[in-house]
Amino acid sequence: MKISVILCTYNGASRLPATLEKLAAQTLPAECLWEVVLIDNASTDDTAVVARQIATNFPVPLRVLHEPKPGKANALHTAFREAAGEYYCVVDDDNLLESEYLTQGILFLDQHSDVALIGGRTFPAFPVGVTPPADFDRRYSQLLACNDRGSEVIWNSIPPGAGQMGRVALMRGIYEHIGTWLSDRVGDGFGCCEDLEKAFVCRQLGWRSAHVPQLRLHHLMSPRRLTGDYIDALQCAALATIPWLLTLEGKETGTSWLRNALRILSDIFQVGKYALLSAVPPFHRRLKRAPFCRKMYGSRLAARLALLKSRQRAMAYVARIHAAPICLRPQSHGATKAHQSTMAFV
Repeated sequence: MKISVILCTYNGASRLPATLEKLAAQTLPAECLWEVVLIDNASTDDTAVVARQIATNFPVPLRVLHEPKPGKANALHTAFREAAGEYYCVVDDDNLLESEYLTQGILFLDQHSDVALIGGRTFPAFPVGVTPPADFDRRYSQLLACNDRGSEVIWNSIPPGAGQMGRVALMRGIYEHIGTWLSDRVGDGFGCCEDLEKAFVCRQLGWRSAHVPQLRLHHLMSPRRLTGDYIDALQCAALATIPWLLTLEGKETGTSWLRNALRILSDIFQVGKYALLSAVPPFHRRLKRAPFCRKMYGSRLAARLALLKSRQRAMAYVARIHAAPICLRPQSHGATKAHQSTMAFV
């Protein structure tokens, strides 16, 4: 089995037909064996029924599995445990892959044995009758994983979770020997950045990643996501992951209590400042954003305090990355290890 397409969905009955239609149209050679592993993540609609109906006429094996524990990270764990392919491609239930997507991804991974993760160009697609907000490109696109990074290969670019391709054995080993910290999205919630966490772990293990422009997909934008309230909540959720992601990325150089205390005090000041401004009648445009800024800094403050409280567990997680078995490292790991950044607990 060359590749397993992993499709995690929550209440995706209405979205699955279009997504699976695009997968069925993939132009893989006849000798290239592949499958779709669909994880029904605690859905309360007819997701499983719709998926099994489509599976009866699907051109390759389409397995429908149930993960009762809510959360995309849990669904992915189940998927990687069950996937039979050498490679994987994570497809959300609102992702429409162009026909050469899997073929081009397999070709790139075959040619670069030290590459763990790849992603491509993601374009927004709007339902008929839905007009995108005027500031979509500036305010929405990045947070909604609609990011066209251009027509050239970009090395060590972190690929988004939607359409991400990589190596099944590596990801299965990461779950087994290292685990995950972030839970990502739960149901219709606002969790995020579990994909960035795994990308940073792979980087620390010595692997490369890449933006591969031949990979192209369209991300269907639901009207619910095109509101200011939704994007504000998503931005707060993303900001709450930054202290942990900085720890994994190894950009911080110290672990002093003074540095941590100053960061926490800075966030407390910002929360207090914007709480006071929120009480002022918002005659000025900047004051209208004060309630959001209070929530934003509050999210980061809560994340810093939670990470500090879990310091021992976080350090154990980092230690597991350092102690990961050689099978989780690329063949060139010995040559690249010296160039890795040094991890530090924030």
